[in-house]
Amino acid sequence: MNVAVQDRRRRRRVKLACALRLFRAEETWGVETSTENLSSGGFSCITELPYSPGEQLACELVIPGQRAGYDALVLHCRVEVVRVAAHGLSAGYGVACRLLDYTVHLG
Repeated sequence: MNVAVQDRRRRRRVKLACALRLFRAEETWGVETSTENLSSGGFSCITELPYSPGEQLACELVIPGQRAGYDALVLHCRVEVVRVAAHGLSAGYGVACRLLDYTVHLG
């Protein structure tokens, strides 16, 4: 029996590794990682912490921009965790986040 699995993604994703730092509201330190992929509505990454679906985080996302004439775009974002899954046999968790709000700074 061949059952097609429907993709939950509403927007096209780009496989792109960008530097990422995630912060919980009460914490002054952030978890450093990188994105696995990006879309106009969010990103996925692998983290060492098991965030919870529905949890809101602050993040800093650095998008390289050398080809566009600047070093990088730095997005200061507010995101909502939408999915968390164990990352196979390796340590860490796959985390998918939806962008709620952001500001852009040239780096």
